[in-house]
Amino acid sequence: MTAIILDGRAIGAVIKAELRADIEKYVHEQGRRPGLFIVRVGGDTASGVYSKAILRVAEEIGVKARLDQFPTRISADELRAILMQLNCDETVQGIIVQMPLPGHLSQKMVADMINSSKDIDGISPRSAGNLFLGLPSFLPATVAAVMEILDRIRAPLEGKRAVIVSRSNIVGKPLAMMLVQKNATVTVSHSHTVDLAGFTRQADVLVAAAGRANMITADMVRPGAIHACERNSWSHYANSWWCWSIDEYIIVKAMCACSLATGARWRAYIREGIAFLIRTSCNSEEI
Repeated sequence: MTAIILDGRAIGAVIKAELRADIEKYVHEQGRRPGLFIVRVGGDTASGVYSKAILRVAEEIGVKARLDQFPTRISADELRAILMQLNCDETVQGIIVQMPLPGHLSQKMVADMINSSKDIDGISPRSAGNLFLGLPSFLPATVAAVMEILDRIRAPLEGKRAVIVSRSNIVGKPLAMMLVQKNATVTVSHSHTVDLAGFTRQADVLVAAAGRANMITADMVRPGAIHACERNSWSHYANSWWCWSIDEYIIVKAMCACSLATGARWRAYIREGIAFLIRTSCNSEEI
């Protein structure tokens, strides 16, 4: 069965149109645009390009986005104070802290500091806990993109065997929780899994996001399987029902290594994030 490659640009265009309508409705009701604040520390090239892409798309869909660049030498206390201020800023509905951070700054501190009601990257312990318990939560963007695409193509998940090649906190683990909630039977594998191909060949749904070039080859995929992959994890698939290799149309290659529908990724950031958060404020009960 020949692979079908989804048209990420077309999907992205549809989702952006939906988002513009959502945001215009919010503006009409609230009298202001939802606000997204991006914090960037240091000069990592990839995160810089990624930040510019976020700003560009935010402008296209009507979100008021702002990027503040801070020097590498910023202290943990200074960054903590900035995040506390953003938590209490009623004009900011979503906060993104760009990774990686300089070595003296802790990602855990950032995750702990961001108010979970503004944590549209889904990195806070509250967000992760809610996801684990099946409660309303923000998802890491790649995970939301995967689930969005599966939903849009009406992929059958109940009772299906899903294999994830990733154990990361931002892809593999949360994606496993989401697929379990859809009644899939989930196996989480990784770069140290013995006989990885033995697992992947059993998959009805295969998601490869381990960040290793050519880790998944055609002979490792069962014909007829639904599969999604990072651009740098796949080599060539010839026998899949759906083969996802969607160009980084909205979010750039460096931070959107998972080429899964970058339009859906923005749906994750905005609709699952800001459009949900616009109903909250700093004093609202956290989700």
